[in-house]
Amino acid sequence: MATNTPDFLKALKAMADAKELDFNTAALEAMQDLHFKVVGDTPIDTGEAASNWNLGINVKDDSVTTDTSYANLNKASSEVKAAISAKTKIEHIYLTNATPQARMLEYGLYKQRGDSARKGSNVTKGGYRTINGYSTQAPSGMLRKYITLFDKMFENRVKRLGKIQITKLTRF
Repeated sequence: MATNTPDFLKALKAMADAKELDFNTAALEAMQDLHFKVVGDTPIDTGEAASNWNLGINVKDDSVTTDTSYANLNKASSEVKAAISAKTKIEHIYLTNATPQARMLEYGLYKQRGDSARKGSNVTKGGYRTINGYSTQAPSGMLRKYITLFDKMFENRVKRLGKIQITKLTRF
């Protein structure tokens, strides 16, 4: 399943323009919604992976922090509010996680010393954090399951901003 990104973005922009809404505000708020959901669904052991989902506005943020207090949510919220206030023109919005474990948590295939499961400090389902290489906390990943719903998140933000009824988007 492939997304035609330029056409999809044009459709989102047309939806906002047709309702005389600020595309940037709707896009930023929808990305903030996506960020919050992804962080919330990231498996927790030490909290490092969840605390390192970064929202970047026009600039990719590959920074990694050892702070596991979820300050990334407050940082993203502040950046979104500042970009909306400054009427920043949005070219790109990035959601990144540069921790080594992020890819394994998203796509699975974690194995340790040939074992099909790894015991850990934050155990679930029979005492294992992974089964057949996939996280027991997020077997479908964190980002993949929500990115497919991004158009709905955007549509909801457009509705909230304009309090209007809009037609369903087709993104593929």
